[in-house]
Amino acid sequence: MQTKSFKLYSSLVCAVALTFFTLFLSSCGGDDPAPDPVADFTYVVDEATGLKVTFTNTSQNAATYSWAFGVSGATSTVMSPEYTYTENGAYEVVLTATSADGSQSTKSKTVTIAVDGGEVINIAPNGAAYRWSKNTVSTSNTNRVAASGLNDNNTTVDVNLNGGVDDDANAYEAAGVIWESAPASITSFEFIQGSIDVDNNTCFTANLTLQFTTDGTTWTESDWTVSPIYPYTNGAAGLTYTCSGTAVTGKIGARISGQVRTNDNSWRAGIKEVLIYGME
Repeated sequence: MQTKSFKLYSSLVCAVALTFFTLFLSSCGGDDPAPDPVADFTYVVDEATGLKVTFTNTSQNAATYSWAFGVSGATSTVMSPEYTYTENGAYEVVLTATSADGSQSTKSKTVTIAVDGGEVINIAPNGAAYRWSKNTVSTSNTNRVAASGLNDNNTTVDVNLNGGVDDDANAYEAAGVIWESAPASITSFEFIQGSIDVDNNTCFTANLTLQFTTDGTTWTESDWTVSPIYPYTNGAAGLTYTCSGTAVTGKIGARISGQVRTNDNSWRAGIKEVLIYGME
C-alpha cells in the first residue's frame, strides 16, 4: 500500500510540476515585445495662400504625437494638424511619435515658405477704413461710416468713432479696415487710442474684441488677446494696443470693437490710427 501511495503521490507531484512548467512557458512565449514606433509624415502647402500647410501623419506603431513647426512656441499634439506660417522662410518641422510603452521615434523635414511679396508689413493703408457706432450688438455692421483718418499713417490726429457726439448708453463702436480682396495673411492688429477730449471721453468701457469678416458685412469675434491689458478707463489715452493670436487667412476685413457709456468713464471712443500687419 505504501509503495502504491508513494507512486500515486509522485505522479501527482510530477503532473502539477508539469502543468506549472507548461503555463510558465506559455506565458513567456506570449509576451512578444511591442514593435518600435516609426515617425514619418507628408505635407502640402496651400496653393491659394502659400502659407497654410497641411500635415499628414504616416507614422506606425505610435499612440501619441507631438509636432514642432519650427516657430517658437508653435506646437501641436493633433495627429495630422494644419499650421499657417506668417512669413517666408525655411522651417524645420519635427514630429515625435510615441508608442504605448513610451518608446519614441522622430522625423524632421524642412518646409519652405516662399510667397511673392512675403514680407510682413502694415497692410491697413491698402484697404478702406471705417468707423461704426450706435450699435446694440458687438458684431453689427450697421451705422458704418468711411473714416480715412484711421489708416492714413498719421498717428497724431484723433478720429471720433461717433462723429464727435455722445453715443447711446451701452452702444458698441468699432474701427477697422476692409480690403477688396483678402490679404495673404493677417498676423497682428494695433490701434492707437485717441486723446482725452474736452468732455473726458476717449476709451472703450467694456467688452473689447478683435473681429474679422470674410465678406465685408458679417463680423465674427476672434480669440485674439490684447496687450497690454486694456484698462477700460481714460488711462488708455494715447497708448498703443496690440491684438495677437494665430495668423489668419481668407479675411477681407479686421476691426476692433467695444462698448462705450456703460459707466461714466467715456461716452464715446476715439482712435488715432489702426495698423494691421500681414502679407499682401
